[in-house]
Formats: sequence, structure tokens, C-alpha cells
Amino acid sequence: MFTLDKKVEFYVPSTEDINSGIDADRHAGRVHKIARQFADLFGGSTQQKAIGHYVTDAGILVSEDITIVTSYADRASYDRHYNDVINLAASFCRQWSQESIAIAFCDRLVLVDSNDAGIEEGHPAS
Repeated sequence: MFTLDKKVEFYVPSTEDINSGIDADRHAGRVHKIARQFADLFGGSTQQKAIGHYVTDAGILVSEDITIVTSYADRASYDRHYNDVINLAASFCRQWSQESIAIAFCDRLVLVDSNDAGIEEGHPAS
């Protein structure tokens, strides 16, 4: 028996250019990419649908369907792939025309924008 006690989540948006919705097939494609990446990094992933709300830099409330892709990891995998997850979020932030993408490490939310690339020092590990 072994324990995977480090939780990593990626909030996959269903919009582009801040608040323009994308079709279900494109969103499913995004989810598949993240689910595959997380499975490759951590050995597996789970997804669940949710509705997210946030206020843009321009003060607009955006509500959208999101899918949260979750993986659990042991400490070694978590430490090894922490910056990989940040880099993945920054890359998709650019590709998907997002102001930021939410990821969570051990229940601590991090907003990653397109300029962030592995810059987190001393990542949250609790």
C-alpha cells in the first residue's frame, strides 16, 4: 500500500478571449490534453464539471462551464512536476487566449498568466 497525499488540479476553461464561449468539442479536446498530461506526469487523473465565476481585469463578471482535472501524487512526483504544471498552464493560457488559468496545489489556488513559467520558488507542499 502507498499513499498519494499531494493534490494537483487544473481548471480547464470553456472560453477564449476572456468571455467568448467555445463549442463542447473544443472544450472536450482541452480537457483531454490536460487529462493526458496529468496522467503522464502523475500516473492518472480524474475530471469533474463545474461552473466557474471570476471578474476580469476590465471588471466584467464571467461565468463559464469548466472542467477540473485532478491528480494525486507522492511527494517526489509532486516536487518533480510542480514547475511542469505551471509551465503547462502558462502555455495553455497563451494558446487559449486567457487572462489567467487557475491551478491548485494541495488546495491552494494559483492563478497563472501567460508570462509565468516555472517562476514559483518554494512551492506549497502541505
